[in-house]
Amino acid sequence: IIVQCISTEKRIQLLGRLIEISHALKDLGNHYGAMALYAGLTNSAVKRLGRTWDKLDEQDSLLFDSLREQYHSDDNYGVYRATIKKSQNTCTPYIGLFLRDLIYVEEHPNNIDGFINFKK
Repeated sequence: IIVQCISTEKRIQLLGRLIEISHALKDLGNHYGAMALYAGLTNSAVKRLGRTWDKLDEQDSLLFDSLREQYHSDDNYGVYRATIKKSQNTCTPYIGLFLRDLIYVEEHPNNIDGFINFKK
């Protein structure tokens, strides 16, 4: 949607609105929706719109930075996993991460250096 906007002003408004929606979803505990929007915002076609990102409001830039902090993949999504772990309310988790964990457990060997892998 962002790439299809011809006007830079409309693109800036749309980008800011999508960042706000993603942040609102995160605050509501809908991590699946927030992660989907974050993935779209970090798509290479959108990230290449340098002039659009440069003209983004400071508040929207700060919101995007907080999304980046929450959903970055460093340390195997460590910040996101900690947020889910300490969450008191119900939430909609990002299911892709759990599917990745299940695949890892399935492919991980049963024995490690002759010892039984009890974690599996």
